[in-house]
Amino acid sequence: MGLWSESSPLSNARRNSDSDSVTMPTSFMTGSIVGKRFYKKVTTRDADDGNGWTVMLDYRTLITPSKRPLKLPSLALAKAIAADWEYQLAEGIRPFTMPLMKLACTALERVPLTRPKIIEHN
Repeated sequence: MGLWSESSPLSNARRNSDSDSVTMPTSFMTGSIVGKRFYKKVTTRDADDGNGWTVMLDYRTLITPSKRPLKLPSLALAKAIAADWEYQLAEGIRPFTMPLMKLACTALERVPLTRPKIIEHN
């Protein structure tokens, strides 16, 4: 199945005639708002144990869905996730606009649980 086949999820995407880039359909940019923005300032700092980085929403450490502090391995990733949170509007937090946050939480919370199975299948 190719990228542009009829059954592809991207079959409704418009191809940019000037290059090989793709303009995603507007339906890819919609999603639910989970609550109002409750913070004013987004920053990054060293993790409490000095091993990694965290994102701060005002004075609060950003946490994962399982309520653990989000501890990241690099400053670049922490800054990218901080930018996702800074981008949120006062009217509401839109998780669909924060793919790096979702990816980081999945990597930190789900991969350790399934790591042996992942290694076994490679």
